[in-house]
Amino acid sequence: MANGGKVVNMAYSKGQLTGILGRENIMVGDILLEGQDFIEGTIPDENLKEVVFDGIMGLGFPRQAVEGTTTVWENMVNKRLIPYNIFSFLLRSYNGDGNKEDPNGGYIVFGGWDPTHFKGQHIYVPVMTRPWKDFWKFKMSRIYVGRTKTEICVEECTAILDTGNTDILGPKKDINEINEAIGARNGIVSCSKVEKLPTIAFTIGGNLLPLGSRDYIAKDGGICFSRFAVISGKRWVLGEAFMRPYHTVFDYQDAKNPRIGFASAA
Repeated sequence: MANGGKVVNMAYSKGQLTGILGRENIMVGDILLEGQDFIEGTIPDENLKEVVFDGIMGLGFPRQAVEGTTTVWENMVNKRLIPYNIFSFLLRSYNGDGNKEDPNGGYIVFGGWDPTHFKGQHIYVPVMTRPWKDFWKFKMSRIYVGRTKTEICVEECTAILDTGNTDILGPKKDINEINEAIGARNGIVSCSKVEKLPTIAFTIGGNLLPLGSRDYIAKDGGICFSRFAVISGKRWVLGEAFMRPYHTVFDYQDAKNPRIGFASAA
């Protein structure tokens, strides 16, 4: 292990990790990343001890990385290992029993996208780069519950698109309003009523992106619960629950003006 074995800490939206900094040659699909920095986790917190995956690949901007390291995405771009500076996601939906409909769970494509993963055309929104580029964040406006206009984000909100989060996180007042509208008490809803719940639509880039109840309600052990959860501050974090109905494109072709694209998932 190169890179000095320095002890570092990483914080995520849910959980944090202490580990040792290393450097190694890593294969991502058929892409060889030589001298890739990584953290060998040694002390996960309680949120990360029970996870079923082997690691976390951060795809945020360099500002989010440990100082002096190069991210996987930077490595691909800087060494021109991909045809286009784009990566895209298709996260497969869950069925009513909370099980994945696709055994693969989803797909990530580095260097472009797979046209079989989406329908129609993408709509694009610019990434907010001021005061600096840190997250894949953008402006979002009014949220609708069914056909009802809410006052949520009526003057625009900042939203972060985050594949590393399962939920849709927002300010307490707004989340409580949405959960009340769908009949969620302490986040729990009656499973017998899920199919009759309204769509929740987000205005992004002047377009409405709706979620059906099967998108924002999860089922675990016979209990159905809302994926809308509270986070401190005023920002929103749109995680997997938001992303699953859509194919998402993270476009870094113009490094000064990155953008995010949304299309209906195929």
